[in-house]
Amino acid sequence: MWFMMPDNNQENVQRNFMKFKTQQMKFDLLKNDKEYLQKFKVAAVDRAYQIWERLLRSFEFYSRQMVWQKLNCIHNNPCNEKWNLAASPEEYRFSSARFYLTGHNEWGISN
Repeated sequence: MWFMMPDNNQENVQRNFMKFKTQQMKFDLLKNDKEYLQKFKVAAVDRAYQIWERLLRSFEFYSRQMVWQKLNCIHNNPCNEKWNLAASPEEYRFSSARFYLTGHNEWGISN
Protein backbone atom coordinates (compact mmCIF):
# COMPACT_ATOMS: atom_id res chain seq x y z
CA MET A 1 0.00 0.00 0.00
CA TRP A 2 1.33 3.40 -0.88
CA PHE A 3 0.27 6.99 -1.43
CA MET A 4 1.07 8.37 -4.85
CA MET A 5 1.84 12.00 -5.50
CA PRO A 6 -0.50 13.56 -8.11
CA ASP A 7 2.11 13.65 -10.93
CA ASN A 8 2.83 9.90 -10.76
CA ASN A 9 1.37 7.20 -12.95
CA GLN A 10 0.20 4.05 -11.10
CA GLU A 11 1.69 1.65 -13.63
CA ASN A 12 5.09 3.35 -13.53
CA VAL A 13 5.18 3.45 -9.73
CA GLN A 14 4.20 -0.22 -9.46
CA ARG A 15 6.65 -1.32 -12.16
CA ASN A 16 9.56 0.62 -10.61
CA PHE A 17 8.76 -0.60 -7.10
CA MET A 18 8.57 -4.23 -8.21
CA LYS A 19 11.76 -3.96 -10.27
CA PHE A 20 13.66 -2.44 -7.32
CA LYS A 21 12.33 -4.96 -4.78
CA THR A 22 13.03 -7.88 -7.12
CA GLN A 23 16.64 -6.76 -7.50
CA GLN A 24 17.00 -6.39 -3.73
CA MET A 25 15.56 -9.86 -3.10
CA LYS A 26 17.74 -11.39 -5.82
CA PHE A 27 20.91 -9.78 -4.41
CA ASP A 28 20.00 -10.94 -0.91
CA LEU A 29 19.38 -14.50 -2.09
CA LEU A 30 22.60 -14.54 -4.15
CA LYS A 31 24.48 -13.57 -1.02
CA ASN A 32 22.61 -15.69 1.54
CA ASP A 33 20.76 -18.55 -0.14
CA LYS A 34 21.67 -19.27 -3.77
CA GLU A 35 19.88 -22.61 -3.61
CA TYR A 36 16.53 -21.00 -2.73
CA LEU A 37 16.96 -18.44 -5.50
CA GLN A 38 16.85 -21.29 -8.01
CA LYS A 39 13.16 -21.79 -7.16
CA PHE A 40 12.50 -18.52 -8.99
CA LYS A 41 14.53 -19.40 -12.10
CA VAL A 42 12.56 -19.13 -15.37
CA ALA A 43 13.31 -19.72 -19.02
CA ALA A 44 12.18 -16.32 -20.28
CA VAL A 45 13.70 -14.02 -22.86
CA ASP A 46 13.41 -10.90 -20.70
CA ARG A 47 14.36 -12.26 -17.24
CA ALA A 48 16.27 -14.96 -15.44
CA TYR A 49 14.05 -15.00 -12.35
CA GLN A 50 10.33 -14.49 -11.76
CA ILE A 51 9.68 -13.27 -8.22
CA TRP A 52 6.23 -11.70 -8.56
CA GLU A 53 3.00 -13.07 -9.97
CA ARG A 54 2.43 -11.72 -13.46
CA LEU A 55 -1.13 -10.57 -12.77
CA LEU A 56 -0.96 -8.30 -9.77
CA ARG A 57 -4.10 -6.56 -8.69
CA SER A 58 -3.94 -2.83 -8.08
CA PHE A 59 -6.82 -0.76 -6.92
CA GLU A 60 -7.53 2.60 -5.38
CA PHE A 61 -8.80 2.94 -1.83
CA TYR A 62 -11.86 5.14 -1.59
CA SER A 63 -12.29 5.32 2.17
CA ARG A 64 -10.36 4.99 5.41
CA GLN A 65 -12.49 1.93 6.20
CA MET A 66 -11.30 0.25 3.00
CA VAL A 67 -7.65 1.00 3.87
CA TRP A 68 -8.02 -0.65 7.29
CA GLN A 69 -9.92 -3.61 5.84
CA LYS A 70 -7.14 -4.32 3.31
CA LEU A 71 -4.38 -3.71 5.87
CA ASN A 72 -6.00 -6.19 8.26
CA CYS A 73 -6.22 -8.72 5.43
CA ILE A 74 -2.51 -8.24 4.65
CA HIS A 75 -1.60 -8.51 8.34
CA ASN A 76 -3.58 -11.73 8.77
CA ASN A 77 -2.13 -13.38 5.64
CA PRO A 78 0.89 -14.95 7.44
CA CYS A 79 -1.54 -16.55 9.92
CA ASN A 80 -3.61 -18.06 7.13
CA GLU A 81 -3.70 -21.87 7.14
CA LYS A 82 -2.19 -21.87 3.64
CA TRP A 83 0.99 -20.09 4.81
CA ASN A 84 1.06 -20.75 8.56
CA LEU A 85 4.03 -18.41 9.06
CA ALA A 86 2.97 -17.01 12.44
CA ALA A 87 0.42 -17.55 15.19
CA SER A 88 -0.57 -13.87 15.20
CA PRO A 89 0.03 -10.95 12.79
CA GLU A 90 2.42 -9.15 15.14
CA GLU A 91 4.58 -12.29 15.47
CA TYR A 92 5.42 -12.31 11.75
CA ARG A 93 8.72 -10.43 11.53
CA PHE A 94 8.16 -8.90 8.09
CA SER A 95 4.70 -7.54 8.86
CA SER A 96 3.85 -3.96 9.75
CA ALA A 97 1.28 -5.39 12.19
CA ARG A 98 3.81 -5.23 15.02
CA PHE A 99 4.12 -1.48 14.44
CA TYR A 100 0.38 -0.87 14.35
CA LEU A 101 -0.38 -3.11 17.34
CA THR A 102 2.62 -2.49 19.62
CA GLY A 103 4.41 0.59 18.30
CA HIS A 104 7.61 -1.42 17.64
CA ASN A 105 9.10 0.19 14.53
CA GLU A 106 11.89 -2.06 13.28
CA TRP A 107 11.39 -1.05 9.64
CA GLY A 108 11.08 2.76 9.86
CA ILE A 109 7.37 2.72 9.04
CA SER A 110 5.63 6.09 8.97
CA ASN A 111 1.89 6.51 9.22
